[in-house]
Amino acid sequence: MSQADSVKKAIEELSTNFEEKMAKFEGDLNKAEANNPAVSSLATAFTAFKSCILKALDVLQAQVAQLTQQVDKMEMRSRRKMLLVHGVSEVQDESAADTVVRELKTVHSSLSVDHISRCHRLGRPRSNKPRPIIVKFCDSAIRDKLWFGKVALKGSGTTISEFLATTRSQFSGA
Repeated sequence: MSQADSVKKAIEELSTNFEEKMAKFEGDLNKAEANNPAVSSLATAFTAFKSCILKALDVLQAQVAQLTQQVDKMEMRSRRKMLLVHGVSEVQDESAADTVVRELKTVHSSLSVDHISRCHRLGRPRSNKPRPIIVKFCDSAIRDKLWFGKVALKGSGTTISEFLATTRSQFSGA
């Protein structure tokens, strides 16, 4: 669960808890008002306070939702020059950049290590399956050529995917 999700959940729990306690208090207040007419001003003040608190909670929920969207946009912007390369066999002490260039030459013949800003394998080594390689390109145009030309890899066992933020990859079925 992300921090934003935990904040959302905490606000929802706070709101639910608040509404339950306020409903109980309001019931007690109504009983007291029936016995003592002087309590009616207290009931009016309570209703105004309850309304104010509920509005504040709604504003907090809206702000958390807006901040979550902004964080998602920033995260996706930071990943706009990145791709994941899957299915590339792993060799001890390999240069990930050289491996990517060798594998993706069929997609973009002029691809070189100079086009790559950063490149490494993700996760811990496994004997049964090669780890994906994350590649950050210096230029988004190179990244786009590879992304849109990935059909040239069909049948090679190598695939390319976008490096999506966790929330987006959950929705895309990845």
